Amino acid sequence: MWIIPSIYIQDGKCVHVSYGDKTSSSPFEIDPLDLAKKWADLGADRLHIVQLGLNASTQNATSLSKNNEVLSKLIEEVSHYLPLQIAGGIKTMASIESYLDMGFDFVVVGSAGVKDPHFMNDACSAFNGQVILGLDARDGKVVTDSWSKVTKFDAVTIAQRLTDEGIDSIIYTDMGPDGNMTEVNLEATLNFAKAVDVPVLACGDVGQLSRFHEIKTLVDHGVDGIILGKSLDLGVYSLQEAIDIVDSLDD
Repeated sequence: MWIIPSIYIQDGKCVHVSYGDKTSSSPFEIDPLDLAKKWADLGADRLHIVQLGLNASTQNATSLSKNNEVLSKLIEEVSHYLPLQIAGGIKTMASIESYLDMGFDFVVVGSAGVKDPHFMNDACSAFNGQVILGLDARDGKVVTDSWSKVTKFDAVTIAQRLTDEGIDSIIYTDMGPDGNMTEVNLEATLNFAKAVDVPVLACGDVGQLSRFHEIKTLVDHGVDGIILGKSLDLGVYSLQEAIDIVDSLDD
């Protein structure tokens, strides 16, 4: 199982977000490049980079410029150590191509892919193997627009339909019935992975090291890795501890 730290960036700085509300963030006092280097040095399998605020009308050129400066440094100084994937507000073929040309290995398309399956099909056809569907759900129902809109659509049904359109991997986040997820939703993720025919990356915080014993059971059902958040950043456990416990379960 891959262990994938996440780095959320806003105005060129690291921030923390609460799952269920991407519009609310709090500063995290470490340079994004330093954090990326730290995870690379400690043996992360991949990095999940998320730009926040790209859907907001208040997003300005200065903020975008700061983000792009950070992203360029990440590519220059970290990408040769491990794969990088980028997410956040990606809605066009041009933006996908731009990030891949910049040097990202994978681009995550979220709401735009859910709303327009033909766009997702075109993206997967044009950039074979480099486009990942980011699918957010609340108690099994698809959520769009930075977790702000809960739809009537079943996440499994949408995933199966988009799999037919050519996607070959999915990042799945399920926030549970109340929308205030603090931990990866193990049951929902397991049921989702069993129902789709492509590899899945689980997304959500793991607040205790002991929970990795449960998380590891997902591997047998098509989950290739887990994207971790705040607990890793805050040192509740180390990346090495997470890697070691997952590796030990392979023995």
